[in-house]
Amino acid sequence: MSTSKTYQQSLADVGSENRPPMFERGSYIPWASRFKRFLNRKRENQKWLLKALEDGPYVFRNITPIGSTIPRLQEVEDLQGDDLLYYDVEMELINMILLSILNEIYNSVDSCKTAKEMWARVKLDYDEEFEQDDVHNHSEDPLASAMLLLAKAITQNFSNPTTLRLRASSKYQNQNSRSR
Repeated sequence: MSTSKTYQQSLADVGSENRPPMFERGSYIPWASRFKRFLNRKRENQKWLLKALEDGPYVFRNITPIGSTIPRLQEVEDLQGDDLLYYDVEMELINMILLSILNEIYNSVDSCKTAKEMWARVKLDYDEEFEQDDVHNHSEDPLASAMLLLAKAITQNFSNPTTLRLRASSKYQNQNSRSR
């Protein structure tokens, strides 16, 4: 095992009790498994974290307040018990996902509004075994599906400058500084 790989693994293991596991390119499946195990250790809201990851955020329902005959949409102040716990874990889960990904991956999930969308985007972009054709099956909206494919193409081509691009850029800067 190379020294850099050992160093990366030790960085990933630091704080493993309090921080979610770090994602590395090319290791989506082990990361996803470790991330879900990390969520399982969060005893106080384990059920709601997994539910938000798999089913999405809490959806407000129409309610009829006591003493009224006119239904209205629930508000945060109306939530109690399990509904309130489910509502509250969404931000916690989004923060956990953001803490566990690299900056270059952050660019591809930055536009996502829910933890479920972030999870799907990371899977779509970085799970090599995930088929491209499944993009159309996972989205009811063809426009959203097309946007996901476009975001993936842009992220893959422009988010991580290659060594060749860096060399070309530095060579250009060196030539300009010498000519002055």
